[in-house]
Amino acid sequence: MKSHISLFLAAVILLSACNPTEISPTATATLAPPSKTPSPIPTATQTPTPPPTATVSPTPTPAPFAALKAVSLQYLAPTEADAVKVAESLGYLISGAHPSNMCGPLAGAILREGGVISPYIDLYDFWLLNPRVHAAKIARIFPSSRFTLTEVRTPLLDYDFSKNPLKAGDFLYLYFGPNGNFEHMLTVTRVDEMGRAYTVTNVNTDDGYIIDEFMLYDPNAPGEGLFYRWNDRNYDYLGLTGSGGFDLWRPLKKWDAGDAALTASINGILDKTGGEWHILIKKTDGERLYARSIHEKIHVASAIKIPIALLFFKSIEDDAENLPEYLTSHAMDGRSYEQLLYAMLVNSEESATGSLYNVIIRNRLNIEETLHAWGIEDINIPYRKATLYDLSLILEGLYQHHFVSAEASEMIINLMGVYTENDDIRTGVLKEYFPQAKIYNKRGTLTAEFLVIGDIAIIEIEEEDYLFLIFGLQDKNLSMNNTELNDTIEEIMRAFGKYLQEQ
Repeated sequence: MKSHISLFLAAVILLSACNPTEISPTATATLAPPSKTPSPIPTATQTPTPPPTATVSPTPTPAPFAALKAVSLQYLAPTEADAVKVAESLGYLISGAHPSNMCGPLAGAILREGGVISPYIDLYDFWLLNPRVHAAKIARIFPSSRFTLTEVRTPLLDYDFSKNPLKAGDFLYLYFGPNGNFEHMLTVTRVDEMGRAYTVTNVNTDDGYIIDEFMLYDPNAPGEGLFYRWNDRNYDYLGLTGSGGFDLWRPLKKWDAGDAALTASINGILDKTGGEWHILIKKTDGERLYARSIHEKIHVASAIKIPIALLFFKSIEDDAENLPEYLTSHAMDGRSYEQLLYAMLVNSEESATGSLYNVIIRNRLNIEETLHAWGIEDINIPYRKATLYDLSLILEGLYQHHFVSAEASEMIINLMGVYTENDDIRTGVLKEYFPQAKIYNKRGTLTAEFLVIGDIAIIEIEEEDYLFLIFGLQDKNLSMNNTELNDTIEEIMRAFGKYLQEQ
């Protein structure tokens, strides 16, 4: 049974490699043409103009993604030798990059440089990307808060794109299906005034792999475009795909890159250091100032105690009419709820955290259902894993009293603001620039299994309120120790303080 599973996974990975499975990347250029001479591969310049009677309404490329055309055209490669250079320049592999296996990284580079996905996405994540087995990568690249997913199992040739047209910024994964022999990824780079959709992608030809701009389909001329070429059996020796349908990720809006000056300052710091960094800085009114790797689920250590506190209050809200009295009169493991909350949020005591978590379980609160009702998708309480995006929603909902009562919310916030000797480090260094700033924070540190150093905070400075979330992890080279990670957090916090002073 195991061997069958292994063979299946191997086939899946091979079929996601962007080149026909039975054809070696180095052999395709010398293959003899079929007995029936196929029509030329359709390109943008070879696309015929639709007749005046065309009935499809114009759907030009929307302004937010107009940059994709210019971005994509910089990757054109008319020969395989040129395409190899482009593949190598993307840097998704240390060695072995080839235009036969670059469809994902090329599509990702266009999305990244066109402002559709985070600029910090590693193009390696797109290499051999496969929705069947890489759900975590997909969630990190295309978070549901920013993208919609449409799964289509209708073959490309049978799908009516005139009714459901593609849009610039769409990312497609094409399944090989019963008539195909490879799978492919691409980004829609533009849609013209006649509704024709285009991409810049790598394609196998009689002369080897090239990169060009191709029309995918013409809604006014069925049978024209790359989608139809990829399902024409005259081209089976060059590769067929799409008869198994496709998955489509559509951006809801451009990636919010944040403030240019602050971004340059923080990136300048991180360019000189090691570690793996996850950072989100924003105003509580929604304006983003900096965001880096905020949709990847990571270990957040003791920062998980803030959502635990919220869930605790949610679990008792039906019984606690007089909240202060309830907290002092009810106990768990020999201490009142009030004492346990203080121990968890101020002293970061693990036994108190366990006791409060047991109250939540005893009160039969459905944690997953409650988090989803709050709009939180990627927090795992027992394993203490979360995305910074969801942690920011937790902080914002707490601060704005959206999840539990105002009284309960303020109790949590006030406990986050209780001063301890460690509050002068990490986010606390902001007071070097703003002594009157109010900081409500929860630090997180993990050293036993692997190294995690972080802090999440609500910061009030004069009339502005900010969320500041930062986590540094040892990278795969183990290049940062505890002190170095902590020092980097403080250097970034000082950069934020200087930035605020200049506003």
